[in-house]
Amino acid sequence: MSAAGFKRTDHTGRTSSEVKTTKRTKIKEPFAWRAVSMMTSPAFRALPLTAHRVLARLEIEIYNHGGRDNGALVCTYQDFAEYGCARDTIASAVRILERLGFLEVVERGRAGNGEWRRPAVYRLTYRPTGNWQPTDEWRAVKTDDEAAAIIRQVRDEKQNASPKNGPKPVRKTDRNGPEPQSEKRTTRPSPKNGPLSKSPGGEAVQEGARSGVHEAQRSAPVTPDGAP
Repeated sequence: MSAAGFKRTDHTGRTSSEVKTTKRTKIKEPFAWRAVSMMTSPAFRALPLTAHRVLARLEIEIYNHGGRDNGALVCTYQDFAEYGCARDTIASAVRILERLGFLEVVERGRAGNGEWRRPAVYRLTYRPTGNWQPTDEWRAVKTDDEAAAIIRQVRDEKQNASPKNGPKPVRKTDRNGPEPQSEKRTTRPSPKNGPLSKSPGGEAVQEGARSGVHEAQRSAPVTPDGAP
């Protein structure tokens, strides 16, 4: 007898490698199982911490659904954040899990307010979905270098899409002083539309000029049309 339980024997009395389950080897509380082949795979070993936490949180969500509803798992960013995931790393972690084959985003989430907000829907590829067996897309990643290249590509895509790498916005104010005043272009008003000068007495000067013009017109001799 081993510490784990009793060895099974076949009809010939020979001991097999299978262990007979006893009361002492039963797990008395809910648990999440993972295949050893998956945990030793290059894809799984390359996962960052946030990606591990996203998988664990979705496994808890399967338990909340009674072990069913894989492919219809709804988990919000708030759920991931409360489990210990940094908000600015959740999106990239989900993309890494999707590219490495552990996760499928069945329905993309949508940000917004009220009825427009919609969380994403997930499926774990290493768990059964209804009557369908696990698809295990993670098996397609064969080497450590391939897994590392996929993660590096996802991070590069995030960095290139970051606003920090785009054109810098023009600052309206300067830290060392107030915003410079733009020069205002002034137009000189014509005598018909207003005074020639804004200085005090400008109106009197204009009135004197008009009086002189009228006096000159009255003192000029009147000649008949066509006379030289």
